[in-house]
Amino acid sequence: MNVLVLVGSARPESYNLLLAEAATAALGEGVLVDRFDRLAELPFYSEHHDADAPQVVTDLREAIARADALLIVTPEYNASIPAVLKNAIDWASRPRGTASLAGKPIAILAATTSPGGAASARKHLHDILVRAHATPLETTIGIADATHAFVGGELVDADQQAALEDLTGQLTSAAVGS
Repeated sequence: MNVLVLVGSARPESYNLLLAEAATAALGEGVLVDRFDRLAELPFYSEHHDADAPQVVTDLREAIARADALLIVTPEYNASIPAVLKNAIDWASRPRGTASLAGKPIAILAATTSPGGAASARKHLHDILVRAHATPLETTIGIADATHAFVGGELVDADQQAALEDLTGQLTSAAVGS
């Protein structure tokens, strides 16, 4: 099983990066994980370039095509997702009919310092992925007050860790079933 991780935060010490690492660990043995760290290199999507996409776009599309499932981890910016993540989804959802994102099972996670657990961002991301013909899981995870949720890079709340393990289990089951 191959899982691709996309992190919508460009900040090196991001709580979302910590959450991505915790989710990766929760996937367990036997799962190969790759992380595409070049979202900020993607040019803004333009249909004009569908046929002659830049190499970084080709690399993204190929990474998604190789994956059995995706983990997407997003911060919340103005009650939505960051532009770099939306742009990556736009590129991966094209060209229609052969898009690498189509049909991919996806788990959505978010970490935020605010109390809402990035609920709006998770909802927007889910809706965008459905429109892009991906298959996001209905269950999402939002870590609120991320400043205190991680100690030494580890998720400290046992209930949150159990939810993360459950979600990654749902993701691998969905990937096997697809």
